[in-house]
Amino acid sequence: MQRQIQAIAVKAETGVLLRLLVILKSLCDANFINAVLTYAQFDGVNLNGVNFSGAYLNSVGFIDTNFKGANLSDADLSDTYFIGVKNLTPEQVKSAKNWDKAIYTEDFRAKLGLPPEPAK
Repeated sequence: MQRQIQAIAVKAETGVLLRLLVILKSLCDANFINAVLTYAQFDGVNLNGVNFSGAYLNSVGFIDTNFKGANLSDADLSDTYFIGVKNLTPEQVKSAKNWDKAIYTEDFRAKLGLPPEPAK
């Protein structure tokens, strides 16, 4: 089955993808190995079995997203948002790089053994 992806992309002069808005409900078993997905937004998307290994996920937003069976090994999670996600385990997160620099809910921070976020 061919997947249809509607996306808005803004490119810098260097040609690096700066912003990607994904508007769909499911990307099950998609392959994003070594992809650069900076500033992408995956809101309410089913990422069951998706392979993000080695992907650069800096400042990506995962909100109300299903991570069952997703592979995050060696992905860069710097400033990545994980808010209201489902089926995400500490083991999945800790297989990534810079997992301690991502943004999580207070409950999930505790599961990861991270201290609470400092008050702003």
